[in-house]
Amino acid sequence: MPDLTDLVGAARSDTVYIESWWEALRLLGFLSSGQARVVFLVDLQGWTIDQSAAFLGLHRGTVSRLRDRGIKRLLGEVRKKS
Repeated sequence: MPDLTDLVGAARSDTVYIESWWEALRLLGFLSSGQARVVFLVDLQGWTIDQSAAFLGLHRGTVSRLRDRGIKRLLGEVRKKS
């Protein structure tokens, strides 16, 4: 049987993970739909620029540009909060 402290630690870890996902999804709301899709695929799902471009039917340069602009916008929003 697992130790109680192990169960509590696992529950805290799950809670932090879920809260992090909710915050990431909330922040995507500050982006255009194109930026949000690219940031989600590349930065949250771990896809490459090329994989994302193929999936979205966009040129890799467009995907890279959308991601760069999206990340800059997110950084600006996060800095406003701090």
